[in-house]
Amino acid sequence: MVELKNIILMLQVYQSALFAVFSFVLYFRHGNYSKKYLGWFMILSAAFGIYRGAYTPGFYHWFWYLFPIGIPLFLSFFPTFYFYIKSLIIREYHFSRKEYRHLWPAIILFSLSLPYYVISGEKRESFFSQGTGLLESQWLTYLKYTYYFFIYGYFNFQVVLYSIKIARLYKIHKTNLESSFSFKNSIQLSWVIILTVMIVVFLILLDLSYLLGKTRHDYYHIWINLIMLLIILLFGIFGILQRDIYPHHELAFIEPEEEVKPVSVIIESGKADQETVDIVIMQHGTKINPEVVSGDDDDSSRVKKYAGSGLTEQQKKVLKKTLEKLMKEKLFLNEKLTIDDMADKMETNSKYLSQVINESHNQNFYTYINAFRIQEAQKLLKDKYHQKYSIQGIARLAGFSSKSSFNEAFRRVTGMTPSEYQEKK
Repeated sequence: MVELKNIILMLQVYQSALFAVFSFVLYFRHGNYSKKYLGWFMILSAAFGIYRGAYTPGFYHWFWYLFPIGIPLFLSFFPTFYFYIKSLIIREYHFSRKEYRHLWPAIILFSLSLPYYVISGEKRESFFSQGTGLLESQWLTYLKYTYYFFIYGYFNFQVVLYSIKIARLYKIHKTNLESSFSFKNSIQLSWVIILTVMIVVFLILLDLSYLLGKTRHDYYHIWINLIMLLIILLFGIFGILQRDIYPHHELAFIEPEEEVKPVSVIIESGKADQETVDIVIMQHGTKINPEVVSGDDDDSSRVKKYAGSGLTEQQKKVLKKTLEKLMKEKLFLNEKLTIDDMADKMETNSKYLSQVINESHNQNFYTYINAFRIQEAQKLLKDKYHQKYSIQGIARLAGFSSKSSFNEAFRRVTGMTPSEYQEKK
């Protein structure tokens, strides 16, 4: 059993190190910014696997030296996972000094553990054996209870805290999808939520196993290590395959200014809380008044949202005409079209373009572009020349990146599937 456990741990270290190498290659050679945080997470995973592997017969002398870094590594998992999600969802995200607050508990615990390296071997043994020798050093007693607090108290708090933070980020991402992209394939990030749920359920089962006294059985450690191996494998595969959602210019990031500037982003119904405001500041590089961040689509909410806009009525008319011209040129046939791409062609910025679309058509970017694609698809479905094409072929010709997104959009606009529409016409 011990040998099997060590083999699984070695596999965990190996696959984590391999994913870390792939991640940093993609970051340095291809500029995939999110891969930097994925790489750091995998380095933590490999280091933690080595730490756990040292707690086996024949390696205890190494474990004594690695012990002070084990719990800080453990406490760094969720923050690093959170940084990775932010690097995907937040436009121009970068690791600022504020982000260190997520790592301070791990840093503080490691600092408190540093005197551990200067105590005698006898005291180290008493520290692990929990014998009477432990009582001879009050500092070691406090340190042990500090570890208990961080492992069984603070880490469980981390699970709740970062689960909420990741859920909030995902909610913002879902809103931004339709305001910035004309497609959803490969950028929906539903796998992030599934993986987060898997991790939380796994940790809950760990706590229950500890309370029920199941941790003494050998098979328990085998299954725990197998599940950890699977979670890291899934995270590594999906993380490597996941493309960066926003282009990132690491050196071009400009710190947000202090004055309040409006942004054309819909986050959620009602006033935004402070964390949401901070995320929007990072997302757009500007400050925002929380009172104008609303998810309502009525006229009064749009007036509030764009109350501080610098666009004049004449500029709006020019942008609207340019937009109509681009639609006549069928720019919407580009299946990877984003609002930034269109704003570049119109020589404006995405905030102004979003404002024009929202005010003129009462639609977000995703709905606006896909409405033109549906019109194009309807023409193709009625055209005798295109009857030889499959539904998926029609979807591609109309600018959709997948058949599922085509069916969903077509049903939303026409109330029927493409096949039903074709038969009716």
